[in-house]
Amino acid sequence: MRGELDARDLLFPEAGTETAEGAYKDNVLSRYVNRVVRAVIGRVAEEHTGGHTGGPLRVLEVGAGVGGTSAELVPELAGHRVDYLFTDLSRFFLTRAAERFADHPWVRYGLFDINADYRDQGYEPNSFEVVLCANVLHNAHDAGAVLDRFRELLVPGGWLVFIETTREHVQIMSSMEFLMSPRDYDDVRRGRDRTFITREEWLDLLAGAGAETLACLPEPADPLAPLGQCVVAARFPADREHVDLAELRAFLAERLPEYMIPSHIQVVDELPLTENGKIDRNTLATLLPRAAGEAAPAGEEPRDDLERRLAALWAELLGLPRVGRDQDFFTLGGDSLLVTRLAGRVREELPEAGNFYWDSLVRQLVNQPTVAALAAHLRQAREDRDHGLTRTHASSLVRLSEGEGTPRVLVHDGTGTLTPYRALTAELAGTPLFGLAIDDAERYLELDPDTAAETLAGSYARLLLKEGVTRVRVVGYCMGGLIATELARQLTESGAVVEDLTVISSSRFPYRITDELMLEYGFAQACGVDPVRLGFPGGDLARALRAVQESSPGLVREGALAALAADPDPGLAEVGRRFAALALPPRPERLAALARELGQPPERVELAHRVFRQSFAAVTHYDPEPYAGDITFLRQSGVTNVVPTLQDDMTGFWQELCLGRLTVIDVAGDHFSCLDQERAPGVARLITGGPA
Repeated sequence: MRGELDARDLLFPEAGTETAEGAYKDNVLSRYVNRVVRAVIGRVAEEHTGGHTGGPLRVLEVGAGVGGTSAELVPELAGHRVDYLFTDLSRFFLTRAAERFADHPWVRYGLFDINADYRDQGYEPNSFEVVLCANVLHNAHDAGAVLDRFRELLVPGGWLVFIETTREHVQIMSSMEFLMSPRDYDDVRRGRDRTFITREEWLDLLAGAGAETLACLPEPADPLAPLGQCVVAARFPADREHVDLAELRAFLAERLPEYMIPSHIQVVDELPLTENGKIDRNTLATLLPRAAGEAAPAGEEPRDDLERRLAALWAELLGLPRVGRDQDFFTLGGDSLLVTRLAGRVREELPEAGNFYWDSLVRQLVNQPTVAALAAHLRQAREDRDHGLTRTHASSLVRLSEGEGTPRVLVHDGTGTLTPYRALTAELAGTPLFGLAIDDAERYLELDPDTAAETLAGSYARLLLKEGVTRVRVVGYCMGGLIATELARQLTESGAVVEDLTVISSSRFPYRITDELMLEYGFAQACGVDPVRLGFPGGDLARALRAVQESSPGLVREGALAALAADPDPGLAEVGRRFAALALPPRPERLAALARELGQPPERVELAHRVFRQSFAAVTHYDPEPYAGDITFLRQSGVTNVVPTLQDDMTGFWQELCLGRLTVIDVAGDHFSCLDQERAPGVARLITGGPA
């Protein structure tokens, strides 16, 4: 378990599912629990068909994945009236399931997230007789809350049947567990550094949710029990009247004129009440149906045959009627699993992509996830081949959105990508929008850190002028703020008009860091991973950073934090011991641990780390000239561990640099969260001058 290979590539090589199916279906324990599920739900189907003259047995399978359990159950139900909804968090699994169960038209397919409000996903309460979960409930952030939502989804007397690992399990922990997002839980696992809920804890949780557990197999004394996996069948009480909506509609139709019959009827367990005991009509309004995954505006039509073929592939895989050339694959519902399938389909079905390796297409799609960008990349590669060139890097300039008015340019941060702007880009859709990203990481790593910002800005200015951009609005986050300022200066000197310059949570770094572990700490934060999960100390590092700079002002030397282990101050000594322990394994092993947290191949994370270190060096070496124009500085309000005085340091830097009018506006969040999904709308309004 050295972390040298990505779990996705091992379990789903080139987007195939055969390996995962073999691992999670074709073994003794899986066959046992799947047969128990088949027997239980088969019996429920028999009783439903025999004793209920209404509609079909409605089954919701949650987290169906490769369909190991479905493959056993669907044929068993073929002789009954059944409406079977096969769901997963990713569309990656849905298309393969649709092919497998094509002979069973009563099987439908959809997305479902156990950790989200089911109403927001297009589902209604009292909609299913059976909910089935196979090895998915340990992904629940709060298992009790998920059980409560299942109770609402089920009719009175409904069944919850699930397969779950009930102890730390080597097979799961060394494979599928690497695909889970790192986080703590809000249930019995909180703060206990474990993933799975025990058998006894599940029984208690089910009782707390009001369910009666009718089977929990294998029994503790069974020879299979030590393997640590159970199948549980529980039934919620029939303490409410079962309402058949078809019968209710027929009843109303006999007694009311058509215009008085509600267009939508929903069965709820109870009506919401205000504190005064009256019906809460505002809450009732929130119960109205909301379509799952409502389509975003379709964007600009594809411009040529290549873009049309790409857009058709995207639409098919995403389950959308159409896709615009400038729409973001991930914003439309794509994910890291589905992008691997898209890369495979592009490579197989488009002659223009036949010479590309599958993993290079995956990287291209992750970095520039639009039809227009991929088409441009493929066209450029074809032109390069026609001229005998082997380099196939796309342009650093990416068109993100079309619209009227002065174009706006987003400048990449220290990762070299536009990833931090993803939520902001969605808010700025419909306006003329470009992005600037590093197109050749190796070439970037060769730049002199002392002049990297100026060099990049010069090349970006030439790209924009070549594109015919003579009036522009420039935006930069983090290191991108420094490059954006240089870009604005060089564009102005070339005769272009910079209408406004906005920098977001950006500054020259106030001190140099050569301590590799401290750089890895910052890199983990930039990747969205809590460094504590990697073994770093929690809490505020400000005191430790001040302590190491007492002996070397303006510099955090290599090994300085680990050396605090000998400090007489107990708090500083504990920080030092944690850093000293992390220094024992070599850096490749530490980065491999981060790669597992991110679910990315180690070689990709290693390259990203090199880019981050180069960017960090560039930021600390940056020595800019004063800027003669106006600057709007969006200053994050939260504290950042690496630089606890960042707000004051940033403000002083821009006050000294800006010769024009400096407008400072505080925005919510810290350096790493100020552009997230929650805060992006407010930032977009500040950038565009819209209403606050």
